[in-house]
Amino acid sequence: MMAPDIHHWALQRLRLPRAACLAVEDPLPGFAAAMAGGLPVVITTNAYTENQDFAGALAVVSNLGEPAAPARSLGGQALAGTYVDLRQLRLWHRTAATKTLPRHAGKLAAD
Repeated sequence: MMAPDIHHWALQRLRLPRAACLAVEDPLPGFAAAMAGGLPVVITTNAYTENQDFAGALAVVSNLGEPAAPARSLGGQALAGTYVDLRQLRLWHRTAATKTLPRHAGKLAAD
């Protein structure tokens, strides 16, 4: 499993608490690292990852989509429209704020 170190580093550099963030990942190791870091995760799949188990992800989508090429919801919170935009990310973030996510054992300076 990937360590959550890169997520911790990014939060520290941006001086953001976990509660202000949402990770977008596509491979299973990145998903595991973000979850270990205590971040809510949106997964975009591809041909290699579409059948992997992303249990615990906030949302799983086929891709980010475009107005003319819609994304499909594959798990977790559904898309409100046909593609992932800032409005959709904010909606998912608000949903994540109401859930308790697992936290990594270490403390972040940004927390």
